Amino acid sequence: HDSGSVRLQGPGILNELRIQFAGDADDAPFRIVADGAVAVDMKVSEFWGFSRKLRPLARMQSLVLGVFDDGTYYCRFPMPFRKELKIETAAGARVTTQTAKGWPAKEHFYFRANRITDTTEPGRDIKILEAAGRGHFVGTIVEVADGSMEGDDRFYVDGEAFPPSWHGTGTEDYFRCGWYFFGGALTRPLYGLLDNGTPKLAYRFHMADRVN
Repeated sequence: HDSGSVRLQGPGILNELRIQFAGDADDAPFRIVADGAVAVDMKVSEFWGFSRKLRPLARMQSLVLGVFDDGTYYCRFPMPFRKELKIETAAGARVTTQTAKGWPAKEHFYFRANRITDTTEPGRDIKILEAAGRGHFVGTIVEVADGSMEGDDRFYVDGEAFPPSWHGTGTEDYFRCGWYFFGGALTRPLYGLLDNGTPKLAYRFHMADRVN
């Protein structure tokens, strides 16, 4: 599809999405609507976590999200839908999809992604997600200020009190690195540091260690 818009009929599960843009993609819209509910409504640079124009050395080629060397954006998060899935982005973009037909399991969770803006201050946590109901937290891409590396990562599930069962030891440790990202940029299947610029841009995706 070269119109920048795709409409898929269900039931089905979108297993892979690829987008090739004719020009600069940073400010291009990226919107997904599943069964009438908005799943994603962000700029391309927000959903993929970085601006290729402002951070030209950034590289992310994870198992589920990233940008190939030829500039093609890809997303492999499963996105189930019963009736219809709509994908919208910049006009002229080439969108390709891989979809499994049907609704094979009794229950599938809808995909959701949001952009959170917050700033660090002493004595207060940055809240990445607060949600109710059933679901899995599958990951995050975070812009990390250099002065916030000792912030512990914590997940409070179903009303847990402090300290929760998941209580990490530092920001860069959560992203599977250490010593303030001492080793520099790297891109791994489920975690990485996009480049050596500042502020830090890091990602982690929970596949084998999902939070639910």
